[in-house]
Amino acid sequence: MQEGGFRVALPKHRKEICMTQQDQTAIDRMRLEGHTPSKIAIALGLPAGTVRSYIHRHPTIHNTKHCKNCGKPVLQSEKRREKKFCSDSCRMLWWNTHQEAVNRKAYYNLTCEY
Repeated sequence: MQEGGFRVALPKHRKEICMTQQDQTAIDRMRLEGHTPSKIAIALGLPAGTVRSYIHRHPTIHNTKHCKNCGKPVLQSEKRREKKFCSDSCRMLWWNTHQEAVNRKAYYNLTCEY
C-alpha cells in the first residue's frame, strides 16, 4: 500500500486495488468537471464501485468554494484571485439582482462647459 492510499478488499480471484493520493486528487478534479463515477473509473482504471465508495465517503471536496449564485463548486486556480462565481452569466445575474451590494466609491462632480 502506498502512503496516503487505502486498500480495497476484493474476492480472492482478483488482485488488491490500492488507491493512491493521486487517484483521490484526480477523482476530486474530475468530479468538479462534472464527470460521472463510471467515466472517472474508466479514465483512472479503477473499479466503478471503488470510485462510488470514495465519493460516498467524501461528499465535499476540500478547498473548493461554491458559486454565490447557483451553489455549484467553483474550481480555484493556484496563485490567482479567489473566484466567487462559476461563470460570467452567474456573476452578472447575481450582481444585477444585488444592486445594494455594489460598492460605489467613485463620485465625480462635473460642470457643463456651455
